[in-house]
Amino acid sequence: LLVEEETGKTINGRIAFQEIDMDTHGVWNELADGSKIWLFKYKTSGALATNVYFSNYNLPVGGELYIWSADKSYAEGPYDWKENNDHGKMGTAEVFSDEAVLEYYQPADVVGEAQLTTHGFGHYYRYVYDFTADWNRGGSEYCEVDVNCPEGSGWEGPRDGVVRLRIVDGGNIGLCSGSMVNTTARDCRQYMLTALHCADGVSTSDFGLLQVRFNYERANCGSGGGSSTHQRTGVIFLADSNDGGGNSGSDFLLVEIEDEISASWNPFYSGWDASGTGGNEGVSIHHPA
Repeated sequence: LLVEEETGKTINGRIAFQEIDMDTHGVWNELADGSKIWLFKYKTSGALATNVYFSNYNLPVGGELYIWSADKSYAEGPYDWKENNDHGKMGTAEVFSDEAVLEYYQPADVVGEAQLTTHGFGHYYRYVYDFTADWNRGGSEYCEVDVNCPEGSGWEGPRDGVVRLRIVDGGNIGLCSGSMVNTTARDCRQYMLTALHCADGVSTSDFGLLQVRFNYERANCGSGGGSSTHQRTGVIFLADSNDGGGNSGSDFLLVEIEDEISASWNPFYSGWDASGTGGNEGVSIHHPA
């Protein structure tokens, strides 16, 4: 709780730092068609969910990485070469278990070899909601309604601009919300605006592990799960309000998402006004709890 008060973000997990390299850990299997599979199983006891952070992630074109719960009830992926970056950092989504398996598949005709070295393993101990099932609204009050309820009519654009953030700060993992915003050139450069209190003091290295998730919402009003695969890991710091993220200033943080956002996710880049004249209506779109 003290950590939450200091950072401002909602801490819901920790990183168990452990370096695992696919060249020295796990099991390789070669199939009859010349393709091969690498498997590595791990456990972080008592976690409600777990994921993997990489310090060296580099996949050849055609290779695919998955993470699935050990009971095979839930899986995330595939992750591929589009997540490659010069700094090598990358993070998977969470699976709902304390025991999981990493699986890398490489077809026989792929050129090059994969490089995977872990930074650590996410251990999530609260505020974990299974978005594949019918959510329990995450503790929100009844005055807050799902974005796809009738009250959301007319706000579909800003709705699609809202993103869920998973922020790494040292050994802590926390949650926040943000919004994609456009430029004066209206060129849809991948700018994301959030609050400084969500990531005040986060290092440049950890910004490489910040995950931005799109379309994290119920599909219907009061029912349905949301997408977990529409995500990009890694942002570039651009500017902040330099006010400590408190109540004495504007409390903003502007970053740019590193990797290309898929057009199929229907991202929306919200407009803004610097004239000084306020609007006459508005809504708050965020992720409860």
